[in-house]
Amino acid sequence: MGLTARTDSPRGSYFCPAEDGVTYTPPVASEYKFKLLCDTDWPVGVKGAIRGSVVDIQAVVAYSVRDCIDQCAVQRSSGGKCSAVAYGADVERALRRTGIRGNCFLKDQRGKEDLADHSGQAEAAYLIAEDEN
Repeated sequence: MGLTARTDSPRGSYFCPAEDGVTYTPPVASEYKFKLLCDTDWPVGVKGAIRGSVVDIQAVVAYSVRDCIDQCAVQRSSGGKCSAVAYGADVERALRRTGIRGNCFLKDQRGKEDLADHSGQAEAAYLIAEDEN
């Protein structure tokens, strides 16, 4: 794919802007397709694209947005409701925050609006509906 990481381990990888708009199929659940968005976040409580507000289902540690998506796909395959993720490549910074147990946030839905995050380490992705393929 020819991507070059601007940020790399131990902070986690960040392949933007090259990954912006890329479709990713998780190898752990190939029935799902996710669209990646660079410099995007959907914090808890923002208006959801489908209903109500965005909710974090779970926070986990991931070292790439693709690993983060894989965890969402596994959760969904097991009957969960994950359909979007927000990822921050700076793992160490995320784990230093009180009460936070990860840098990958599994979400119940994407935000209605894509909120810009120009921290140089944020990526998000959402499950593509069948009619979007």
